Amino acid sequence: MADLVVVGGGPAGVAAALEGARLGAQVVLVERGLLGGVCVHAGCIPSAAYHTAAGFLHELRRAGAAGIDAGPPRLVWERVQAWASKTSETVASGLRARLEALPQGRVVGRRKNGGAICSRSGAAYRVAWR
Repeated sequence: MADLVVVGGGPAGVAAALEGARLGAQVVLVERGLLGGVCVHAGCIPSAAYHTAAGFLHELRRAGAAGIDAGPPRLVWERVQAWASKTSETVASGLRARLEALPQGRVVGRRKNGGAICSRSGAAYRVAWR
């Protein structure tokens, strides 16, 4: 039986699960989608990566004023998207590693009709999504 069930495996949910485990609770973290949630995979992290890429482009366009001539900068959208995806996966991998570092912690992938993400005891819990 779990002492704490955290619904949502985004950054806040992972932080809550880790804190609960640190305090000695038996924790189950449940995420319907990808570990990291919307923030990591479709919101905050990819948006920040796109913003950073736009900032690089802006600075390169202004570099001529400082005596730097690197030719006209060119945005390659597919490479920007690949970089943003890699950034999201790096953050998600870090979250997964922190959960798996819990004593007897494990991460169970998403199942077709729901699934458990992590429990401190290593037990798998099935969750049905309606």
